[in-house]
Amino acid sequence: MRHVWLVLLIVVPAACFPAEASAFHFTNKVTMSATLTDNWTVQDTNSCGPVGNGSVGVSLTTDGSTRFRPYYSSSAGRPTSRKLGAYVLLVPQGVASTQMGPRKSSGTITRVDNTVPGPNTIAPDQPCDPLDKSGCGVQNVKSSARIEFTDFDPHHQLGTVGLPRGDLQGLGACQIGALQSWQTPHSVAGGLDAAGDSLVESGMLLKMPSVASVKRKRTTVLTVTDHKSTTTLPVFDGTATYTDDVTRTITVTIKRL
Repeated sequence: MRHVWLVLLIVVPAACFPAEASAFHFTNKVTMSATLTDNWTVQDTNSCGPVGNGSVGVSLTTDGSTRFRPYYSSSAGRPTSRKLGAYVLLVPQGVASTQMGPRKSSGTITRVDNTVPGPNTIAPDQPCDPLDKSGCGVQNVKSSARIEFTDFDPHHQLGTVGLPRGDLQGLGACQIGALQSWQTPHSVAGGLDAAGDSLVESGMLLKMPSVASVKRKRTTVLTVTDHKSTTTLPVFDGTATYTDDVTRTITVTIKRL
């Protein structure tokens, strides 16, 4: 069977800034990495439903570095930030310039499923069938994954990650928790809470140093981490109660050219 892998990304409209592409002056280059860990448990009251624990781990690194120039714009930024202006990782685009877009990334997704079938309440004298765990283990994630930062306000970039097919399930069967992707559902993933703005919800705000500091320092390493623990009865599965302990981290390494 041929599998099609799609990428779910947060797409934020990019502002363009006047600049002659032929005269664009790069000052820095950037690489990014991202990790996610979800330690989960499930208690399914369905007959022979899964009971137990497991984990999902994601580790990604951008494929090479990207050259850019840090820039402060007094007019860009998201309206939901409530702060005028934006910090921009500027790259050329035609005869103008714009915020750096999603970067191709590769790495691994690791799924561990320690669940066992619960009681057979329909036919108590019959054993439950073993659970299908054909998709468990380590799978390589190639360049269909993305790590992205977009301009948000004068002091922050908004970070997110797009995974192959958009989710954590992968190919083959393997139980996962209530977390379905890097950013959904928001109640489990955590991150920025921007009610009514799905482009921002669950994003991670990276505090940026001054433009002058980035241009001056040989190496700048920036990290944003969030953590959320939840107990949920997801609407997509009304018989199972999940606990999820989710930690997400994105690290940005900027070097002077």
